[in-house]
Amino acid sequence: MEEYIQEVSENLHDYLMPTVGDMPSIEVILIEDPEPFGPYGAKGIGEHALIPTAPAILGGIKHATGVAIHHLPATPDRVFSEIQQGKK
Repeated sequence: MEEYIQEVSENLHDYLMPTVGDMPSIEVILIEDPEPFGPYGAKGIGEHALIPTAPAILGGIKHATGVAIHHLPATPDRVFSEIQQGKK
């Protein structure tokens, strides 16, 4: 078993969170590579975070209610209707 060594901060109360002043300087190197299929050569990068959102919400609804929703949007009326159909 590892030997216990007292750390500088043993709890979150005493721990000082790093700030922008603690960051090292960063040199940004921009390499322009236009996308031939994007508007004006632009590439979309923000949409990738939206891919797992709907399945995560539908999974949460199924976990909470026991009813699987197969069509979007999962409106309250649609969820309630599916729950009522599941009780029959």
